[in-house]
Amino acid sequence: MTTEQNPKLAKIRALLAKAESTEFPEEAAELTAKAAELMAKYGIDQAMIPEADADADKITDRHIECWAPWAREKVRFLCALAVEMRCRAIWITNGGGKGWCLVHVYGYESDIERLELLYTSLLVQMSHALAAAEPRGKNKRTWQRSFLYGYITTVVARVWRAESRAADDAQKASSGKAELVLADRESMVNARFQQAHPDAKPYKARYSSVGIREGMEAGNRADIGQKRTDSGDRHALSGG
Repeated sequence: MTTEQNPKLAKIRALLAKAESTEFPEEAAELTAKAAELMAKYGIDQAMIPEADADADKITDRHIECWAPWAREKVRFLCALAVEMRCRAIWITNGGGKGWCLVHVYGYESDIERLELLYTSLLVQMSHALAAAEPRGKNKRTWQRSFLYGYITTVVARVWRAESRAADDAQKASSGKAELVLADRESMVNARFQQAHPDAKPYKARYSSVGIREGMEAGNRADIGQKRTDSGDRHALSGG
């Protein structure tokens, strides 16, 4: 079932589209909060489907293109978000130098759909944040890359906290069953990923401390449907 055919995902996508297009920050925050709430609940609901209906949500894989500008940074963003949303992703090609990178994502169908929806919306917000920032220092490119690193680190940590809260709520409601179900799904996805890419290594780049700090501040302002908090308490850039 495609996003358009799934009424729950279609509603989430519509809310995010409105959040991206509105000129009023408060309205955007309200719309995104509702979308994130529905997205988290949808992910848990799909994970808790009885085993007899397991065919409704299988492990799959999908290719996602990350286009310039900042294609590599977008790859890092996607891979990091994937981990926090119970998926795994890896950059497999740079598109032959044509301004895009190809990422291979593994996960349950429902989680990949959630990942794509949130990632696409956050890319718009990240682009706006970078455009509004003033690069400092001698190397503008390094500063901008550092800004994006800070932004990504903070946003991904916030997504991790949001996903953790949703899982905790499900754990209480299911009398302890949710934790086992989610852990089993994550283990299955990791096994599929490791089988396909046993030698996956993290990407490394040069950064500016000032750019990272200001990027983290902007990331804290991004709307993911939760209250704004300080930067995260977990590393973000380890998606494969």
